[in-house]
Amino acid sequence: MNIKLLPKLLCLKEGKDVIPFVIGVLQKYYDNCATDNDNYLLFLNPKSTSLLQAHIDTVKREEKYELFVRNEVIFSNGVLGADDRAGVWGIIKLVEMCIERKIEPPSVLFTNYEESGSGGMKEFVKQKVDFKHVKMAIAMDRKGCGHYVTYNHLAKEVERYMATFGWRDQNGSFSDISLFTDEYLIPSVNVSIGYHSEHTKSETLNLDELFMAVNRVYKMLKFPIKHLYPSKKKYVYDWTESDTYKNYYGRAWDSKLKDYSSARYRSTCDFCGVNGMVNYVIPLKERLCDTCYDAWFLNVKTGVCP
Repeated sequence: MNIKLLPKLLCLKEGKDVIPFVIGVLQKYYDNCATDNDNYLLFLNPKSTSLLQAHIDTVKREEKYELFVRNEVIFSNGVLGADDRAGVWGIIKLVEMCIERKIEPPSVLFTNYEESGSGGMKEFVKQKVDFKHVKMAIAMDRKGCGHYVTYNHLAKEVERYMATFGWRDQNGSFSDISLFTDEYLIPSVNVSIGYHSEHTKSETLNLDELFMAVNRVYKMLKFPIKHLYPSKKKYVYDWTESDTYKNYYGRAWDSKLKDYSSARYRSTCDFCGVNGMVNYVIPLKERLCDTCYDAWFLNVKTGVCP
């Protein structure tokens, strides 16, 4: 696979710098392109039933940014930013593969500010775009290899569809594709694309794992799911005084419930793998580092399924 664009994407400092870069690469393949030059970029293909999504921003990185490659693994002198520039590259590559092999390219959505509150996706869903042709959305914004997560209700038919391509389901904390599904009720998954230890100076990108993800998603585009199995309305979590944990569809979050954590100690975060102080989150029955805990808690507070 041609990876010449990947170093360029990784080295772009701001998410908004990615928008003109991607337009220059993909615009020739699409008749419909929409952007506000900051929050989102949409390429729409009404002939495809699939939508691919990634976010173009990264967490704060070193001013002097350098890339290194060793044994098919990319790393840097600080936070690499493969979360989620690797997803951006993967989507570009998939569009090019579809064009080369005469398959309808998917609709594509890039959003900004996912790492700081998902402002880009929040602005995008206000546009009320017609996605009646889309049966499934696939985000490429997940650590690890060979698995997927979902943040909304996912029908059994979609779960079986994912399994036919070798994906294994796991638990996840948040990605802004969940806001897309909340708005359009189109089922969505977030697939792993080979980065590890994201948001830290130990972040790496395994190219073999990235290529595997691209090839699997290509097969999904070649053999798309045939029917729409709508997601249900978003649900939020409620923690009662009797310590009974339940989920309710459409129920408002109780602002008096300020903390779901029962203990804090040194261990490994179950979501990002960072070693350090973690919070044991009772509803999830998982250990979260401060960064993952803050992201999860913000999503609960704002009514987004974590």
